Amino acid sequence: MTTPPASAVRRAKIEGRVCSQCGWIISKKNWAKGYRLCAGCFDANKGVNVRGGYFPYADEPVDRTGEMI
Repeated sequence: MTTPPASAVRRAKIEGRVCSQCGWIISKKNWAKGYRLCAGCFDANKGVNVRGGYFPYADEPVDRTGEMI
C-alpha cells in the first residue's frame, strides 16, 4: 500500500475524514456520499475483496478427496 503525502493526511485529519475503525483516510467522494469508513473497512465488513487464504506451496501434494486415480 502506498503512503499518501503528508499534506493529504493532515488535510483529512483537519476535515475529519478519518475512518472510525482503522484511522485511514476516507476519500472526498465517499465522504460526500456519507460513508464514515474507508474503502478497505467497508469491503471487509461486507465480505467482498477479502482473500480467502494463501495458495498452497508449489511442491505441496494435492489432497485426494476420494476421486478415482
